[in-house]
Amino acid sequence: EELKKKYEEKFGEDLMQRLDDETNDWSTTIFGSSNFRQALLGLLREPVARLAYAVRDCIVGFGTDDTGLITLLVHLSERQRRDLVSKYQDIPKGGDLYAHIKGDTSGDYE
Repeated sequence: EELKKKYEEKFGEDLMQRLDDETNDWSTTIFGSSNFRQALLGLLREPVARLAYAVRDCIVGFGTDDTGLITLLVHLSERQRRDLVSKYQDIPKGGDLYAHIKGDTSGDYE
């Protein structure tokens, strides 16, 4: 958070937005995929936001990453779950976390 604040003070623009713009079209470079971009942006997010984006990435798209979703969720305390549900509402393509999980999965997720 402090790095983002210092960058904005010095350059007058949002660091997250700048990195997102600069790394958006790197598919033809040595990095070859969006993994580098996602890792870079993830490191600049606060932990609960990082978790919310990771959970969203397990749900959104073709199929569900069951292993990733289980790995991200099973160890959370009740407070961490509440914080995640709240933050998930605020991220792009977020919303009701319980509805998204229920809509994308079946079986023993409840």
